[in-house]
Amino acid sequence: MLTSGTVSADDPFPKPVPQARCGKGSNPETDIQGRVPRADYRSGRAAEGYTCNTKELAHEGGSGGFKVLRYTDEQGNTCAFYDNTLLFPRDVVNNLTTGQGTVVLDMNKPRRPVRTTTLDSPAMVSPHETLLVNRKRGLLAAVLGTAATYPGVLDVYDVSQDCRDPQLLSSTLSGVLGHESGWSNDGLTFYSSSTVASLAAIDLTDPADPQVLTTQWGVNYHGMRLSDDGRILYAANIGDVGPTGVTDGGIAILDVSQVQDRVEEPEITILSKLTWPEHSIPQVAEPFTRKGRHYVLEIDEFVDFFEATNALAYPGSPVGVARIIDVEDPTDPKVVSNIRLEVHQPENRAGDQLRDPGAWFPAQGYAGHYCSLPKRRNPKLAGCSMIASGLRLFDIRDVEHPREVGYFNKPLIPGGALKLPTLGGAYAMSAPAFVPERGEIWYSDANSGFHAVRVTNDVWPFDDGRVVQRLAGPDRVGTAVAASTETFPARGADGVVLARADDFADALAGGPLAVALDGPVLLSGTDALPEATAQELTRVLPAGGTVTLLGGTAALSAAVEAAVADLGFAVERIGGATRFETAALVARDGLGSPGEVVLADGGTFTDALVAAPVAASRGAALLLTDGAAVPGPTAAYLQGATGTTAIGPGAVAALPSADTAITGGSFPSSPASPIGACSCAMDGSGIPISRNRFTNRTRFVLEAITPM
Repeated sequence: MLTSGTVSADDPFPKPVPQARCGKGSNPETDIQGRVPRADYRSGRAAEGYTCNTKELAHEGGSGGFKVLRYTDEQGNTCAFYDNTLLFPRDVVNNLTTGQGTVVLDMNKPRRPVRTTTLDSPAMVSPHETLLVNRKRGLLAAVLGTAATYPGVLDVYDVSQDCRDPQLLSSTLSGVLGHESGWSNDGLTFYSSSTVASLAAIDLTDPADPQVLTTQWGVNYHGMRLSDDGRILYAANIGDVGPTGVTDGGIAILDVSQVQDRVEEPEITILSKLTWPEHSIPQVAEPFTRKGRHYVLEIDEFVDFFEATNALAYPGSPVGVARIIDVEDPTDPKVVSNIRLEVHQPENRAGDQLRDPGAWFPAQGYAGHYCSLPKRRNPKLAGCSMIASGLRLFDIRDVEHPREVGYFNKPLIPGGALKLPTLGGAYAMSAPAFVPERGEIWYSDANSGFHAVRVTNDVWPFDDGRVVQRLAGPDRVGTAVAASTETFPARGADGVVLARADDFADALAGGPLAVALDGPVLLSGTDALPEATAQELTRVLPAGGTVTLLGGTAALSAAVEAAVADLGFAVERIGGATRFETAALVARDGLGSPGEVVLADGGTFTDALVAAPVAASRGAALLLTDGAAVPGPTAAYLQGATGTTAIGPGAVAALPSADTAITGGSFPSSPASPIGACSCAMDGSGIPISRNRFTNRTRFVLEAITPM
């Protein structure tokens, strides 16, 4: 549904953004945009969660706080950091068995996060909203904080060498007072704010010896982000404290060039302030550019507790939502659009909605909290944690007309787990982290912990953050090694599939098995193990790991098997008398006999090439036909199949009763297309199938061979 209206700064009252169109595999909301009604808890629908163009890859922990960060160290290890303390001591009981503090996750295998440690130095136990990582220097830092403030103990860790094992460099009182923070891109200056009294700039040139450069008192700043050169600071300005309370909240744009230049006794000057109608509590303003012009994505949090006339009757108070602000002229910023959900609109914020679990509590409820971006230069997607509405995704390519493109919400069922207080609902508070190259977003929910989410149905423009990358070796053996080296860290595979290099069938049948094993497919000669493959086996697989050989000794000889064993690995062989039998045995013995089957012609590698990633992405078996004939091993396996997809004319002719048939015309040859490709894709009814039917992995294969 895309009829909610466009959103601009000129509307007398901003409209909600257009709703997302939820594609295949979604489990969409049942009420207005962003709401989880009480009726869904009573019926059990809420327990299923709500997804729109998203799916969960992994879940870890049982509580979360305000930040999820991603970092890849110098050795290629990727980690996630998240605080598991929403508000000390709220989560002490919830984290008794797992530890209180900042969680470090090994994310080298994103479907299986591994908690390597929980940092429990003073600031990391209760960092509140200060946790940040500087990618340039590989430093993780936080200031001891809480909803008002704590003494500003600043902890600085080195994560550059091994992010899975952060090393504490210093723990000092240089943070002055703690609640929120900011960091210059060069990693030399860290900013700490208390929101009630102070702003401190700290020199981290020597992270083992932080030095306070200057402290401003009497300011009320929240989250702080800096321009790329570190000379302009965008502060979420909670407001000016005066005789009538806190007023004029919005953003303050500060000139911090003297801090950046290390002028003695530097001055911080205000370039401008901006407020807007219906502001709540400004949380953070993330800078970005669109076609060279400068903007910030600002979000307010909660409701406006400081509006004296409505603080107790909070549905009448302004609610936290997001907006895009033009800051090309830092002395004259302008709001250009608003990002609101239907659940945020004044007419929807009272009455029955207040009885939804978690919605009545002003510090939870239907409101914004954090937004973040995958990159600063021309980002196409924004991710926002909107508390009881979960993680929301917005297309911001048109900065004047943002629109929703997806969401992920896993509300806690009241009484279903030990939570203090047990209000139920979602409690999504964290700034999300992005993995653009895989279309993933990581965030945490205070009620349920860390979630790794995959964006589906191509709603995220996947060129975000990508570069063209070629993986190649001197031959097909070397190319397989290059792909393995790029994909898996040292000793990072749980298994390896080894197939013959001179024919395609076994290697393609082994693709789904490699995905299931979380390892690569490597290639070998029939009679000898190539040195490049031997070296990659030793690099990618832990000592004693298992290598699965595909095919009988006619495909990979006993000499190859012995060579693998001599390297110190366990060897298993899955092989039949024919490629058809080998594929069936891979499905049965390697994959555990999945009921879903993808069929392709075992004599036409282009069909099998397309079918292999389809099967792998579904956890299905890849079986082979002999042209339009069904070989005995394939027929025997199909007797237990619960779902079948035939890809290509041979497989479709062999199994006309397939649940789904994908085929096309002939394969025209031309100098520009030496392999040729089907001219279209058809389902069983003859209706062209959109490429959106395929996963992104499959699309990569399709577009690599198909001039569509």
